[in-house]
Amino acid sequence: MTNLPKIIGMTGNIATGKSVVAQMLANSGGLEIDADVVANRMLYPGAPAYQPVIEAFGDSILTKNGKISRKKLGKVVFLDPKQLEKLEKIVHPEVSKSIKTRIEEASRSFVVIEAIKLLESDLIEICDVLWVSHASVTHQMDRLLRTRNLSENDAKDRIQAQPPQSEKLNRADVVINTEGSFKQTWQQIQDGLANTMIGIESLKRSTPVRSGDWYFPDVSAIPQDDAEIFWQSHAEKA
Repeated sequence: MTNLPKIIGMTGNIATGKSVVAQMLANSGGLEIDADVVANRMLYPGAPAYQPVIEAFGDSILTKNGKISRKKLGKVVFLDPKQLEKLEKIVHPEVSKSIKTRIEEASRSFVVIEAIKLLESDLIEICDVLWVSHASVTHQMDRLLRTRNLSENDAKDRIQAQPPQSEKLNRADVVINTEGSFKQTWQQIQDGLANTMIGIESLKRSTPVRSGDWYFPDVSAIPQDDAEIFWQSHAEKA
């Protein structure tokens, strides 16, 4: 394969803003590929993982229309690590294959692969740089309570169920702190992107670029009228 676009791996813990950052990168000219969306499509009737998943978990996960119910499947796998591992072994290879095909066909200068389990996936091997979104536990809690209608205990459980943020941050090439304003986050991304595209080889696996500490130039080109709408529209996934 020749002339492939640069690949940015984008990950981060729940409610740290990774989807917001990925969308901003897409708005900056990249192709965003959400691994979760690709995985869900693999369960559609006729998709590569559809029949293997039914064979592995039985007809009880189907709706009356013959579609795989994510709710029913979730009840089976998320309380049993072995069942979850079984599902991932079926779905993840198909997800990787689909994403790699999209990258080969991409016409953009860079691609953003967004995945919460990126570091556990073979997709990390094709990423040129790793970006990680970061926010304090206080901000994570606030976002979960405001945007997902969770109880405080449920929000805490979801945060604590994930590995510590430090595991991702310690491997990051670029860290984006999403605790500030839309404008601040946007400018961190522009600065991080400029360095990623200019010095991608020197940046790889070197000291993380913590863009939140940088001086930001004028960002008058940002569509400020749409800023809050944009942020809120992506808060559910962030």
